[in-house]
Amino acid sequence: MYKTVELYSKPEEELRKVMDQYYSEMTSFQTAFLCGLIKEEQPRKIVEIGVSAGGTTSTILFCLKILNMKAEIYSVDLAEKWYRNENYKTGFVVNKLFENSKVEKNLHQFLLGHSIPFFLDQIGNNIDFLILDTTHVLPGELLDFIVCLPYLREGCVVVMHDTIENHLTCRNAEIATKLLFDTVTAEEKYLMWEKGVNISNFPNIAAFKVNDKTRKEVRDLFSTMTTNWGYFLDNNDKLRYRESILKNYGEKYLQLFDKIENLQRNTYLQKQITEHYGKDSGYLKIQWQNSKKVFLYGAGYYANLYHQWGKLNGLNIDGFVISDNQKRENQEYEGLPVYFLSELPCKSEECSIVIAVDKRYQELILLNLIKTGYHNII
Repeated sequence: MYKTVELYSKPEEELRKVMDQYYSEMTSFQTAFLCGLIKEEQPRKIVEIGVSAGGTTSTILFCLKILNMKAEIYSVDLAEKWYRNENYKTGFVVNKLFENSKVEKNLHQFLLGHSIPFFLDQIGNNIDFLILDTTHVLPGELLDFIVCLPYLREGCVVVMHDTIENHLTCRNAEIATKLLFDTVTAEEKYLMWEKGVNISNFPNIAAFKVNDKTRKEVRDLFSTMTTNWGYFLDNNDKLRYRESILKNYGEKYLQLFDKIENLQRNTYLQKQITEHYGKDSGYLKIQWQNSKKVFLYGAGYYANLYHQWGKLNGLNIDGFVISDNQKRENQEYEGLPVYFLSELPCKSEECSIVIAVDKRYQELILLNLIKTGYHNII
């Protein structure tokens, strides 16, 4: 059903002899699977996305040393500090390895502080071994693979860690690597049962080989990104991912990515608003559309939430309102005027107000609005 590889345990066994502590977040089976693929494929350019302490990096370097292989290795991570302890740098274990053994340092580079599209042109083409081990939630490894694909050599091995992480942690969103493995088109897929990792021995690591069909069927990977995301890209990352997609896939795929990202944002905002509003967001939308002048009461987190959702859905917003006894930090918020309640530039019967504040203050604000003659509370 799936291809297997001869497990290669020697690199980890030897590495443990020269390290005070072994920091790999892979099991011994998983590192043997990874090293078995390296031994079999003899890669010349390796890229790993997701470094953590550097346990996997150290294992790769030691594997190459034992096999007497030379390869360029690029270790990419968004974080410059170890996510488990910010007193340590990302990949700090690797420096200990260089100190404690004769592993060559000159062919390895850390590329930290940015996401993968910032570094792809620097790394260049002909990547023949790619390891994806980052957030495990969408868009995560799926989007990273999409932007890496044009730089991968035909036959490149792609290894994905934590393919059943959602079952191990019971966090339903951690499905990015599994979705990639299941939806990517590839003739050669590697999967081996791993005893003891879970009740059914389903493997938590898998791999596939890139071929011509992988590139031709990339549309399915874009489509898979409509599955609910667990986080959103910041503006700088979003710009770089968009630039990479435009450069390597063209305008149509960029438009598709933008539509997917807008869909994801709307879904996220809609969920947040439904929980805050207490009613179906569809009801809110109808009430909003039927109102001539709409003001958002508040100028903080929830007001911004409703403002973003309103803009995505083409709903009119005439400004923000705060109580007369509040301090007004700015005359504008998100490009719209901020009014004290007594300053609203319309008659009370012409104004519709959405109370966009923390639930603790909603009832007090509602009573104050009614007291001052505002009854059109959406």
